[in-house]
Amino acid sequence: MYDRAFAHNRLGSYFKTFQKSADVIVQQWSARGKDELFPICEETFKFVLRSSMCSMLGEYCENDEVVYNFRKAYLKANEELSKIPGDPAHCEDPKAMERFQEALTFMRKTVKCALEYHRTTTSHGNLAVDEIVEYASDEETVICDCITYLFASFHNTGKMLSICLFYLAKHEDIQDKLYTEILKVLGNSQLVDESNLRSLKYMRQVIDESIRCGAFGAFAARYQDVDITLGGYKILKNTPVVQALGIVMRDEKIWPMPMKFDPDRFNEENTKARSPFAFKPFGFSGKRACPGTKLVYRESSVLLATILRRFKIELHGDQQIEIEHGLATHSTEEIWAKLVKR
Repeated sequence: MYDRAFAHNRLGSYFKTFQKSADVIVQQWSARGKDELFPICEETFKFVLRSSMCSMLGEYCENDEVVYNFRKAYLKANEELSKIPGDPAHCEDPKAMERFQEALTFMRKTVKCALEYHRTTTSHGNLAVDEIVEYASDEETVICDCITYLFASFHNTGKMLSICLFYLAKHEDIQDKLYTEILKVLGNSQLVDESNLRSLKYMRQVIDESIRCGAFGAFAARYQDVDITLGGYKILKNTPVVQALGIVMRDEKIWPMPMKFDPDRFNEENTKARSPFAFKPFGFSGKRACPGTKLVYRESSVLLATILRRFKIELHGDQQIEIEHGLATHSTEEIWAKLVKR
């Protein structure tokens, strides 16, 4: 039911929101000193959280303080949740669940305030929350579903963008090639939208290779629909099955030198030569695929185009990243970079 919020005829309405969030980030960066280092993971997380909250909940979330406080509560909830085992009764820190609930309560309150603001001050029908409100049976469901969609929308995208910027900074030739495409397609002032997104072909390759190298969407899980035999093992209907998508994305039989960052893996020729199932980070087709897949490419393209037209990204020192997989794939360390104005 909620998938209508991500239907093709609605996708174009999100570009303006993404662009406003990207402009805020770039304006903040432009005001800093030329030798100042930027924490890329933190900055991309801020962008994705702001754009996700605004596209989901509307104008109430354009306030920097609202986004900052929600982010603070989210990070606290995530920290405390990592301390809580499957059975909370066995948690070594008895206060962890209490602190988690406090942070969750604050996020719920923020969503409720945004809903009330949207109902009384803005037009309906253009936000993802409007679909939830239309079909949800009660206020509790609306709030819970909004939080679920928010987490799903910024969790992996922010982490992916930070690793994408790391690789662009590390590989100057790839960054220059992407910058050249941006200028060719958009010039110095045109914004990313539905009319030109498909022309940014190398942009799509860079994003896909960032997803692959980071193994984002490392696994999916479904109940088996029918009895099957796989690898000599009989899997009965209704058995929960984990699909190891991340392992396939690192399989050297499919991806030679799998740890090398090479966006040309996704050019037309190489893509046609692979199985269509070799790269499925958002799940498989139909209702089983992530409903926000198309938003990821639009949101990421807007930020990358906005940043690279204004700045050249350079790594601070000889940094390397170590990827850690969990609820969200991420770099174990902050990525520090210098931004050189063009």
